[in-house]
Amino acid sequence: MDYGEIVGELEDFEKANLEKLDWWNPGVGKHKVLLLSEISEPYTQKYEGQDIVKHRVKVKVGDKVLLWSFSRGKTKSSLFGQLAVLGNAWKSLKDKEITLLVKSDGKKKEYTVLEAMDFVTSKGEKTEGQDQSDSSQPEVVREVVA
Repeated sequence: MDYGEIVGELEDFEKANLEKLDWWNPGVGKHKVLLLSEISEPYTQKYEGQDIVKHRVKVKVGDKVLLWSFSRGKTKSSLFGQLAVLGNAWKSLKDKEITLLVKSDGKKKEYTVLEAMDFVTSKGEKTEGQDQSDSSQPEVVREVVA
């Protein structure tokens, strides 16, 4: 028996347990979210015949531990971009709390991570020497509700 081969086929404990968690789909409103892990490596999911690149993170909302999945955005103002900018600024997302604002027009959701607003502007990342009191509002991502 080749135990090395068997061990190579075994799933990582955390990965196996992540699959058993319920999924979180944030509704409209303001949410305090504790990030319990870093953003996962990308994976693909089929949606209307297309491969969508997604990521997941383990979160705690209220007293529930859940999995949160989101598309890989292409801008810093996307949900993924806002989290990536925060991860870069904070050097980690694990064990950090964020405030998530969710708006919807019934078809699309808009996500704003309040803590990211210090780092993201409508023109991209904050520039050196930019005044904190600058009243320009950042772009907010619009993602299709799956």
